[in-house]
Amino acid sequence: MSNPILAMTNDLLFWAKIKTVADGLKIPVLQVTDPRKVHAIVGQKKPAVVLLDLEAPYIDPLGTILTLKKDPMTAKTPLVGYLSHLERELGQKAKGLGCDQVLSRAEFSSHLSELIQSFATPNSAKRVAFFDVDRTLMDGYAGFYATLDLIRHKVIKKRRLPLAIFYELTSWIQHGNIRKMYEIAYEDMAGYGIDEIMEIGADCFEKSIRPRLFREAFQKIEEHKKEGDKIILLTSSPYMVVQKLAETLGADQVYTSGPVVVKGCLEPELIEPICYREGKLVFAEQVERETGIPLKDCFYYADDPSDLPLLERVGFPHLVNPRRSLARLGRERGWPVLLWSSLVGRGV
Repeated sequence: MSNPILAMTNDLLFWAKIKTVADGLKIPVLQVTDPRKVHAIVGQKKPAVVLLDLEAPYIDPLGTILTLKKDPMTAKTPLVGYLSHLERELGQKAKGLGCDQVLSRAEFSSHLSELIQSFATPNSAKRVAFFDVDRTLMDGYAGFYATLDLIRHKVIKKRRLPLAIFYELTSWIQHGNIRKMYEIAYEDMAGYGIDEIMEIGADCFEKSIRPRLFREAFQKIEEHKKEGDKIILLTSSPYMVVQKLAETLGADQVYTSGPVVVKGCLEPELIEPICYREGKLVFAEQVERETGIPLKDCFYYADDPSDLPLLERVGFPHLVNPRRSLARLGRERGWPVLLWSSLVGRGV
């Protein structure tokens, strides 16, 4: 069933036209005349489009536009206003506040059927919510636990143990060594079958990573799913554990780090670019090209200063348990800060 059309008008003639066209297309339509209720209704009903009579008395159309566009969870609801062709200044004000389209009453009436169909026909997501993994969706570093398990299975040499300890204790300050750490690990892993590595990764996820996931992360992802947003994970953590994480969270897509695989076997070579720092932005821009969804319409949840290239590009950056320096910068820029601490734990 299509999402409803929301019509903000107290003009009985135009309301009758809108309802007749919508009924003929078998698309539900709601009339709202109280501006105090429109924000709550849009948040609850998730209309495909809001049609606004920009000249309607008592409806406060400009105030309604401002209210809806200020809230990230209603900001992407399409708004189409209509008015007399003589009211050009009013139309410019509406556009300046974020009204997506402004039509003359004549244009609105003559193209009403096509207009409603273009918005009400079910389509793909209009926003993307990107999520970092380490210290954002989970408490700790997935790569640390993956390395320990690979050492236990004798895939990585025991002398690489300092690598795992290094990853856990200093990766947040030694950003330049991310590439070196993976190059060392993939030298040992070269020649192993991808199926064997993924099996180790799945076991590692259930034993060491799932219990460390934040409950708040599940809740936030569910909120975005209800909004129809596409969920994408961006992380430098190894694919062997992140793939299972993506399945558990119901993510639509994942970009992560891993070795080149040839005929089912791992090569001692990194897939480029590494999904880290500017690399995350490269992948996000790829998503932008493929989906047509501008980054200014997207969310990114992350914790580390290395995530700044993408945090600065999306329209809705959110900081989760941020490092002190990032938290300070976030406060200066007015970015929301989320403190997640409730762990899923074992047996869940």
